[in-house]
Amino acid sequence: MICIVDNCERNKRSNGYCTLHYYRFRVNGDPNIVKTNRTPPKTCTVDGCKNKYVASGLCRRHYWVKYTYGNPTHKVRIRLKNQPKICINEGCNLKTVSKGYCDNHYRIETGINIKRSRQRKIKVIDHYSNNKFECDWCNVKDMRVLSIDHINGGGNKHRKESHISDLYWWLIKNNYPKGFRVLCMNCNWVARTDKKNNGEWVKNQLIHI
Repeated sequence: MICIVDNCERNKRSNGYCTLHYYRFRVNGDPNIVKTNRTPPKTCTVDGCKNKYVASGLCRRHYWVKYTYGNPTHKVRIRLKNQPKICINEGCNLKTVSKGYCDNHYRIETGINIKRSRQRKIKVIDHYSNNKFECDWCNVKDMRVLSIDHINGGGNKHRKESHISDLYWWLIKNNYPKGFRVLCMNCNWVARTDKKNNGEWVKNQLIHI
C-alpha cells in the first residue's frame, strides 16, 4: 500500500499517509503544505520589542503573555502564581521577584502604588472628617489609624457586590457618596462588634480611659 497523496509512491505508514506527508498533516493540518522558511527570527516579532527570540517568534515575556492571555500585546497586570521568569517591564531581562517584575522594577512599581494610595486616603479622610482629620467618635488625629467606616454596616457585602479593591479610589470616583464616616481602627472594631440600634451602630461600649 502506498501513500494516499497524489503522485506519492512512498509506503503508507499512518492514516493512509507516508511518514513525510503524515508529519506535514500533523504539523500544518494539510499534507500538501510545505513551509520553506524555517529560520527563526533573532529578536521578538512584537513591534518595538528588541528582546531575544525564544519561541513562536516571541521573546520570553511576550510568549508568556500570549500563552496566558492569547495575545502577546495584551496589557498585563500580573496577579498570578505562575509568573514569567523574566521581568515584564519592556527591555528588562532580569529574573522576576514578584508580580512579574524584577527586584528593581517591583520596588519602583510598589513605591508608586503606595504613594498614590496615601494621596487617595488623605483626600477621602479630609472630605469625610470636614477637614479635621480626626476620628468621629474619639477624636484621635493620627492618620496612621484613621479609616473609613460604613455608617450602616455591610462593608464587606458592599465591597463584594461592587467589586471594590480600593475603597478610597471608589469613593473619589463616585464623588464622595453619603453613608460613610471617619473612625480610628479601635472605634471601627467596636462599630463592627456592637449591636444595631434603630438601624445605626451604637457606641455604648466605647470607653475613654
